[in-house]
Amino acid sequence: MDRKRTYLAAGAFAAVILTLGVLLVAPPVPSPGQAARLLPGQRTSSSATASDWPPGIDSWPVGAPSWSPTASTLVSLPLPSGGGTAAPTHRPTPAPTAPPAGNGSCPDDPQSAVDATPKGGTLDLSGCRYTTTLTIERAMTLRGGTLSAPSAKDYIVRVEAAGVTIDGLTTTGGFAGIWADNGTDLVVRDSTVTDAKYAGIMVLSGSHCTITANDVERIDVNGSHGDNAYGIALSQTGGPSSRDCTISDNLVNDVPLWHAFDTHGGQHLTFTHNTAENSSRAFFMTDSNAAGADNVVSDNLIVAGSATYNLIGITCYDEDGLSVTGNTIEGYPTGILNYQDSCTGLTQSGNTMKP
Repeated sequence: MDRKRTYLAAGAFAAVILTLGVLLVAPPVPSPGQAARLLPGQRTSSSATASDWPPGIDSWPVGAPSWSPTASTLVSLPLPSGGGTAAPTHRPTPAPTAPPAGNGSCPDDPQSAVDATPKGGTLDLSGCRYTTTLTIERAMTLRGGTLSAPSAKDYIVRVEAAGVTIDGLTTTGGFAGIWADNGTDLVVRDSTVTDAKYAGIMVLSGSHCTITANDVERIDVNGSHGDNAYGIALSQTGGPSSRDCTISDNLVNDVPLWHAFDTHGGQHLTFTHNTAENSSRAFFMTDSNAAGADNVVSDNLIVAGSATYNLIGITCYDEDGLSVTGNTIEGYPTGILNYQDSCTGLTQSGNTMKP
């Protein structure tokens, strides 16, 4: 960062007291500038230790990595190389401005405000900014608000009830931005999730859910979670499969080492009119091998952009009845892959491949 120095010199002047002269010289004064900062818990190394993970993280979504403290590495689903080059040099995450505490009409304790919201009610945090996490345990609407994670281990918003709507929320940092343990009748819309370590929006055992018009960016760009991270994903943890959900009109940008959009075990899911940019694998559809899973990936814009690692536009692995139609795939050496010919009933039409 350039600095400019201004030197002011004042010549010696005669004082009324004879024989005394004073020389005043102004010291160099740098212009204002912003020094590089790191997020709380952010490291410049891609190595990880067992202490990095949140309490209780031994219960993973199906297909998520298992943690091996002795090996200090992450074990994940082996995949073929789809082209591209070696993993990119990890780049620092832009540090957000620290938010002030809630004031004015903003509750001092947002978790207490959530707990006090009646079933079916709405808590409006528009204009409120906090460094905190929230847990939602009843059907309600959370509207607005900007939340920054206290640490890289935190789930910023954790949903543990059916019938929750999250509308216009902004989250920064943490292990995950929005994590729904119960995704039944979940709605997440018009929200922004950035700089999460593992997942932007994760829905477990979701049914009749809607994930729409969200902006998810910079997920694990430093590789601190190995090469395993998700922009928007629908999975399960031994419970029912996620099913009958629509994921539409979202932007997922910059998941350089893993999946922008993903399902493990989902059925009757529709991914449509989304944009995936700068991500290793844009869409990854797997483990939905029950007859008639019938997931749809349609009319999405998929651009490799700055991603260079193991590039595959749309991957189908162990799926039945996947429909891939009307997508535009740009910059991926492998546009659509039926991995190990493991998908049955895969249909493709109207997809456009661009160099």
